[in-house]
Amino acid sequence: MKVRVNKDLTAGLMFCAFGLFAYVIALDYPMGITRKMGPGYFPQVLGAILALLGLVVALRGWQRGSGWVSGWSWRGLLLVSAGVIAFVGLLKPLGLIPATIALVVISALADTKPRVIELVVLCGVLALIADGVFLRGLGLPLEAWSWSW
Repeated sequence: MKVRVNKDLTAGLMFCAFGLFAYVIALDYPMGITRKMGPGYFPQVLGAILALLGLVVALRGWQRGSGWVSGWSWRGLLLVSAGVIAFVGLLKPLGLIPATIALVVISALADTKPRVIELVVLCGVLALIADGVFLRGLGLPLEAWSWSW
């Protein structure tokens, strides 16, 4: 059987690698239990889920093929990286919600045809999820909104 390298196979293997890396790194931390999670619980569970999803994507890509890998999207790579850097730089001075919105907007510019309505909805939903999970759920010591330049 000849294996064709395609986008789904490549992406799935990359997801598997990142998931396994996170899982192995988190093995050094105490796991805890579901009711009282230790610092290793979240990265181990997410790493395992990411690796499993990557395996599913890779197997589907191996079976069906989804188009050949033609090269890097340098625009996407640079803009998504810039979005992450902007998030880190804006988190303390502006707060979690504006930093999340900046991350989404800058990363969305990687698409050649960004859709404004979808972008606005995505910003709102992800900002609400970030607020609910990290500020209210986990109680991280971050500000939702801050104006301390």
